[in-house]
Amino acid sequence: MDDLIEALLKGLGSVLRFFVQGFLIEILFFNLGRGTLLIITMARYPRTEHLDTKQNYISVFGFLVFVLAIFCIGLYNESVGV
Repeated sequence: MDDLIEALLKGLGSVLRFFVQGFLIEILFFNLGRGTLLIITMARYPRTEHLDTKQNYISVFGFLVFVLAIFCIGLYNESVGV
């Protein structure tokens, strides 16, 4: 009985991990990277034709923006002493 419960929990954990990773990478990081690139390039990049071919690059850029934002928040909290 314990093996069945453990297998069900592992399966549920895998499905949950798949949805969380899909949400973070495909939605959050992609849109964060796309919005940031649109602001930086004054709406020149990424155009419609680049959205499908350069999706990984845009997501990586969004991840880097996210990491930079967390780093800046940490620096601010460290300097203010909160």
